[in-house]
Amino acid sequence: MITKDPIDHIHHVQPWKQLHLMPTLYYELLAMPGVEKGMWVEEMVEPIREPKDVILYKCTIAQLGFAEGVEYAVACREVIKAGFALCPESLGPILRVDYKDQPKGEEMVIAMRGASCLTMNRVSEDPYWLYYVLQNKDGQLWIGGNFNQVNHNSLGPETVIVFTI
Repeated sequence: MITKDPIDHIHHVQPWKQLHLMPTLYYELLAMPGVEKGMWVEEMVEPIREPKDVILYKCTIAQLGFAEGVEYAVACREVIKAGFALCPESLGPILRVDYKDQPKGEEMVIAMRGASCLTMNRVSEDPYWLYYVLQNKDGQLWIGGNFNQVNHNSLGPETVIVFTI
């Protein structure tokens, strides 16, 4: 259920964070102390070929206009429709290491093109099918992969979604 026009509302979102993305070995980033990895993370890593700066924005799914939650792909399409962009596929591990002060209990998803999963030897035709989730589970920083579930509100209203311009 949409509670307000998401496109009008999302234009009021302010920049949250700027990161400088450099070519790096993501396995080394994810091996840092204090970061717990979930399934598929290492298989999802897409290398950055050239350095670039990204300005990140974030809002909750409710602030995006979905008071009862929404499917991940729908949230990504709303972000794009509002004139924003999906994040680079490599952002998840970098943001996990950078975002050390994530509030306990917060669930954050990265708006991105779905990654292929090498372990499953699968590339889906759904461009949003596999994405990063960052959480602070009682003080333990965590990163994992999750699947888009079609026709299922897999993102709750308090879930935070990150996107760029």
